[in-house]
Amino acid sequence: MVSSPYHMFLFTICLCIPANVKAADLISTICSETPNQKFCSDFLKPFNTPGTTLLGLAQKTVESSVTYVRLVYDEVHVREIDTMLKNHELHNSFNKCGVAYTKAVNDLIDIGTVLKSGGGGYRTVQSLAVNAVQEIDTCDKLFTPPNGEPFDFKELAGKARYNPLQILP
Repeated sequence: MVSSPYHMFLFTICLCIPANVKAADLISTICSETPNQKFCSDFLKPFNTPGTTLLGLAQKTVESSVTYVRLVYDEVHVREIDTMLKNHELHNSFNKCGVAYTKAVNDLIDIGTVLKSGGGGYRTVQSLAVNAVQEIDTCDKLFTPPNGEPFDFKELAGKARYNPLQILP
C-alpha cells in the first residue's frame, strides 16, 4: 500500500533522536542511515530551517507523518465503503487496513506527545515507531498479489514525499 522509503525513513529518524548532531549536519547524518538517501534529503530539507534541532526536526517529521497516514486512512476508508457490497473479501481487507492505520496514527500521535514532553523517552519513541511501521506493513501484506488489487497512491504519496509542508495541519 504505502510500503515505501517513507515509513523506513520515519523509523530511522525516530532512532536518531538521541544522537548528538550539529544542526548543519542534521540531514546528512540522518539520511546516511536510510536506504533511500535522496528521498530522505528531499523530505527533510523544508523542515531544516536555521536553528532547527534534531528534536525539532523529529517533531516536524512526526507531525507530517500523522497527516500523511491520516490521508492514507481516509483513502482506505473510502475504498472500504466502496467495496462493501461489491467484493466482500476486498472489503474485509480494507477494513483490516483501516484498523491498522488507526493504530499507526495513534502510535505517531503518542510519539509526538513523548517528543513534546521533553522527557527523553527514547525507548518509548523507538517502540512506538516500530509499532507504527508494523501496522502499515500489516496492511501492505493484505494487498500483495494475489490477495487484492494494488493501490495507486501516486498523487497522495507525491504530496507527502516532495511537498511535506503542504500536508501539515
